[in-house]
Amino acid sequence: MWAFQSPRLFHQHLSDAKVGPEYTDIPHTNMRRTIAKRLSESKATVPHTYASTNCVMNNLLELRKGLDVKVSVNDFIIKAAALTLKQVPEMNAAWGGEHAQLLKDVDISVAVATMQGLSHHCQDC
Repeated sequence: MWAFQSPRLFHQHLSDAKVGPEYTDIPHTNMRRTIAKRLSESKATVPHTYASTNCVMNNLLELRKGLDVKVSVNDFIIKAAALTLKQVPEMNAAWGGEHAQLLKDVDISVAVATMQGLSHHCQDC
């Protein structure tokens, strides 16, 4: 995922790009290399499990329009995920050497790209 804070920075990367017949190469920054390495290591060394569902968002989108504060659709999805983890505690678990650890607290981390790199984990917020 490419997330640039500044159009200038994006165009700077594009000016260094090499154009091929079916793609454009954009050089990686050292920070992006580090982020990619850490995300890959996490994915390779920590067991993952997934659950999914489909939902109709029409009512949520209407509710969002009527609010006096700016709330993103992503905010609603994170809240729904947190409530679901409370209702299905088996999905809120961590890998522990010989056993699964069912976690009492629900902590959800969302990676946000900034000029300084990814944002920090927000616990109990």
